[in-house]
Amino acid sequence: MSAFRATGSLLKRVPESPHKYHYTEGHTPFWRKVRDLLSLNPEISSGLPLPLSNRYPQPASRPEKPSMVPSAASDPAANLYYHRDFRRKYPQTDVITQQYLTELLLASPNEDGTMSISDGSDSQTTALTRPSDLNSPTAFTEVLAQVQSEPQHTYSSSNMPPAFPSKKPQHILTLQKNAIPKGKDHYLPILLQRVNVVTAFITSVTSILLLAVSISSVSFPTPKCHIDVNSLDISHGDRRTQDFLETSMDLEMDISPLFTWNTKQVFLSVIGSYASPSRPENEVVFWDRILSSKRQSHVRLSNLRNKYGFRETSRTFQNITSVEFSVHWNVMPFVGIMRHGRTEFTAPVTLPEPAKVSAEKVRLLHY
Repeated sequence: MSAFRATGSLLKRVPESPHKYHYTEGHTPFWRKVRDLLSLNPEISSGLPLPLSNRYPQPASRPEKPSMVPSAASDPAANLYYHRDFRRKYPQTDVITQQYLTELLLASPNEDGTMSISDGSDSQTTALTRPSDLNSPTAFTEVLAQVQSEPQHTYSSSNMPPAFPSKKPQHILTLQKNAIPKGKDHYLPILLQRVNVVTAFITSVTSILLLAVSISSVSFPTPKCHIDVNSLDISHGDRRTQDFLETSMDLEMDISPLFTWNTKQVFLSVIGSYASPSRPENEVVFWDRILSSKRQSHVRLSNLRNKYGFRETSRTFQNITSVEFSVHWNVMPFVGIMRHGRTEFTAPVTLPEPAKVSAEKVRLLHY
């Protein structure tokens, strides 16, 4: 009874929460709230041990009723000795020595597990002689000879040792009352953990598949393009005497090599490049188009005019002599990295001399 009382007193002293001596009661730290919010089951463990470092199914992964652990030692993530903790309840290898067998025979030499005690009134009971040194190589054989010297201790085909009390092997774990039976290979008792594993697997497979799709569709083709500039004219389009360059050109381009099974659309833009006194390189986009089908890959436009205003930051083309034109393309795939490129520049086209502001040169432009 004293042993039960000591066990009860010890259990009463175990704190209900492993954080009782770390946190002030009634005041939950901020990061503790964050951990409870992000944890699947914060009352069981603050983490999971590496599953491959233990047996399969992993220890402490059988179906269990969620409850508050009595101490931090019951937390698999906080207990450094969880792999050899008896509370994990999984079979472990053990070594039986000769000394242990000798002591076992001395303790219970009879078949029913009882010990023969010498009694002066009964001549049939005899006590085993204890060897002086249990570690000696002959200690076990001496005790075994005493046990087998009696006819009732001699086992044969007709006199077999006692059988195991259970007719069929029982599982080492006993399911709790509210536990749901699972298969022997099931080791995720929490539904959210299973969803997490499945989602992570699907994400990994999808990422690998998308990477393979992106790599398989990588190519570096060069589309064919031809530009003929028909005319250039400088006009004034607002009250601030701003010079605008109006163009007229013929464009013929074949971008079919840019379309693959992973191409969503192609963005084309016509750019004018020139050098000015303030900046050695200037580029202005004055026309663009989005092509979303390979049927539109053959582009043939006549008398192409500005879609956007072509003007200079200094408001005048006074010191600019020529302009070069090129076509830029951007390939937008369904999966992967965007690719871009440009065609070669045309021959420099000489700009006309800017005329003085006059009534016929100032007009409303559509851009």
